[in-house]
Amino acid sequence: GRLEKAKEELRKSVAGLPDYASVYVSFFDSAPPWIFSDKWERVRSSTLQKLARWLRDVGASGGTQPMGAFRQVFALDTRPNVIFFLSDGEIPEESVGEIRRLNSRGKKVVIHAIAFGDEAGSARLRQMTAEADGEFREVKPRGPGARP
Repeated sequence: GRLEKAKEELRKSVAGLPDYASVYVSFFDSAPPWIFSDKWERVRSSTLQKLARWLRDVGASGGTQPMGAFRQVFALDTRPNVIFFLSDGEIPEESVGEIRRLNSRGKKVVIHAIAFGDEAGSARLRQMTAEADGEFREVKPRGPGARP
């Protein structure tokens, strides 16, 4: 449920960007990050089709370990203007400091965080976004079995 909701929200968000925008998409868990492309991709209809196919294959293997994905994004030749970080769990405590350190090198990147479902990781995500001049948002699950 939550992963599928996150993937659908991601697809819709990228589709809503202007065609001059570029995206870099990475999924994370306890395994090495799943990377959509090894470079920035312009938002074109061919990119959107490729992203939709790629998202069908992305799965979860457990754990909320985002640092591999953050390291890859901050290592790109061109730093992003904005990072949208989607998570359904609690990130490790040391991640906040590591993200702060990565973001302190060069032009500051705005980081927005969206938490799906569980409030367990909210405090760390709020701290991370506040330090990066971003915004934090929670998306509550709806439907059968959803908690109030």
